[in-house]
Amino acid sequence: GAGPTPSTTELAEASEPGSEPGSDLATSPAAAWLDAGFLWPRALLLGCAVLYGTNFPLGRMMNEHMPSSAATSDRLLLAALALAPFLKDLNPNL
Repeated sequence: GAGPTPSTTELAEASEPGSEPGSDLATSPAAAWLDAGFLWPRALLLGCAVLYGTNFPLGRMMNEHMPSSAATSDRLLLAALALAPFLKDLNPNL
């Protein structure tokens, strides 16, 4: 007898990169960019760049469609709402 034949999943697992004993797929340079520690700061920077980039066009559109005092008040209210969750962590002795 030839012995037991390996199943399809065993063959697939054996042919995957990094499945050899002693190899570590997490340390390969090709897989390093998939790490959340690598991508998360870059995604935050990209989001900040998008927000800053849209600031002037949106401000111009707001000023065209409403009085400047109302646009300024709306922006201040939006900023206050965004920062409100951090008030509970504020040190009152500042």
